Amino acid sequence: MNSPLTWLILLIGAGIVLYFIARFLPKKSNNPMRHIAPIERLQAELIQREPYFDYTIKQDRIIVSKDGSIHAFVILDDKAVNTTRKLDDVMIFSLKQRYRTKELSELVAKLQQFRK
Repeated sequence: MNSPLTWLILLIGAGIVLYFIARFLPKKSNNPMRHIAPIERLQAELIQREPYFDYTIKQDRIIVSKDGSIHAFVILDDKAVNTTRKLDDVMIFSLKQRYRTKELSELVAKLQQFRK
């Protein structure tokens, strides 16, 4: 069992097994949304759901405006709790970076109250 030929055969066999495992594993998808930063992904989803407003990215937040007046801030922060608060006429939404579709739908519903 300790002959060099036995070890060589085992090594070649292990290499062949690893080759076939790597060959038949599913390939990673080329999903373009996967490589986009969370804030840019949120902006793209907001534009798709509510194209009425203008969306501008500033660091970790999105400014929602229309005709030069700011209607809302959407802040992405993992330490924040999903909250909504109002500062004068501006709504401030805090979302976690791994937000759910339900949370985004609620945000869009609240944004629609600013449509005129």
